Amino acid sequence: MKKTLLNLIGFSLIALTANKLEAQAPVADFETCTRVVIQYNSVKLTDLSTNTPFQWTWNLYDSLTYAGSDYYPSLATGEVIADPFSNGSDEFSKNPEFSFDVVGCYTVVLTAKNNVGNSVPKRKTCYIKVVKPFEFHLGFGTYGEKFDNKIKNDYGIITDDGGMNLNYGNNQGAGTKSYLKIVPAVGLNPTIKFRQVRLSAGDSLRIYDADTVVSGKLLAVVKSSMNGTYPSYSSTSGKMFVLFESNASGTDSGYIAEFLTAMGTPIAPVAYYTHTSPSIGFQTVFVNQYRSDFRWNYITNWYVNDTLQTGFVNKDTFLYTFMNSNTHKVTLTLTGCDSTFSYSKTFSPNSNIDRYSVNTGSFIVYPNPGSSILNLVNTSGIQHFGAELYDITGASMIKIPIGVENIDISNIACGVYFIKIETLEGSQVLKFQKL
Repeated sequence: MKKTLLNLIGFSLIALTANKLEAQAPVADFETCTRVVIQYNSVKLTDLSTNTPFQWTWNLYDSLTYAGSDYYPSLATGEVIADPFSNGSDEFSKNPEFSFDVVGCYTVVLTAKNNVGNSVPKRKTCYIKVVKPFEFHLGFGTYGEKFDNKIKNDYGIITDDGGMNLNYGNNQGAGTKSYLKIVPAVGLNPTIKFRQVRLSAGDSLRIYDADTVVSGKLLAVVKSSMNGTYPSYSSTSGKMFVLFESNASGTDSGYIAEFLTAMGTPIAPVAYYTHTSPSIGFQTVFVNQYRSDFRWNYITNWYVNDTLQTGFVNKDTFLYTFMNSNTHKVTLTLTGCDSTFSYSKTFSPNSNIDRYSVNTGSFIVYPNPGSSILNLVNTSGIQHFGAELYDITGASMIKIPIGVENIDISNIACGVYFIKIETLEGSQVLKFQKL
């Protein structure tokens, strides 16, 4: 009898405790694995609320444009579209999906409800960033570092001169700026996919498997007869040249084309880095090639021989000095809430340029490595007759007159360089790295 009574008391306590735990409003929370999205694309949100909610109300809005979800009053022409694929996951669903018409930084608010009541709204300000696609207008001004319409992007949108539905001038062609040289920095083959073709009779787009007009490298000629189709062409040379040609009428021609490499659109990153030439005893500079915008929700880690370099977590530039000629593996990883991307490469540093120093005893260069201004200081007052900057192949890059101490290196590519100084006592050579 005593045992039964104790059991009843125990069960009652458990029931009371369970009821007490159950009798709580939800604590709302959520996440998304995609916090940066290109305009017109979608994001899926995942509910993480506790205390078993059965009803959800989502509210997405940008406080600058006032574009919002259907639940939020939209004061702009664009808005956040709930349930863009009509799959029943709208702004009252547990794990909804939204698409975005307007560029902006969107706040997300979730209120969850159970039998007890509503949660305190969970608000994450500027949680989803909506960005424009990289858009290039063929025939619009000049692009590229040397204003030669050479672009190094591995993804982008190409539209006609000045934007869609605007007229080109007459007689466009190779002698005008109506072309783009697509040379992805990652060295992968670009593919161009047309979303719209609406060319006027007599106008055309010529696409070459090269970075200029090369006989025998013509991939395709897109003409008005192809209007309404969606052709796609791929390079095998790592380059692509798109040339618009028009007749003398200057009538409207329109098209939209997307170009990309095997890495796809830059919503989810693909790990890839470039580096300076590795030499024993000198810093090697590794540079992550992907914009931080598109890695907002990813952690960047660098490893040498599978050992994490703790001082360079979430750094796009990694500096490392190899101390021997052994084979070393350098790995870059990008880790998000649902995936990890990695890129590895092995190195066997050489010692054939170890004799060069940043300090000859008479001259010093700093900062080293540097990115914009290089300072050359004569510490001994020894007479010299000017200097010259060379790249690692021996090609002359910059001539430095006598007395000039501040050298602008902002326009030269990243890599290893040398400064040769002619003095009364002979030549002195200093080495530095451009970041």
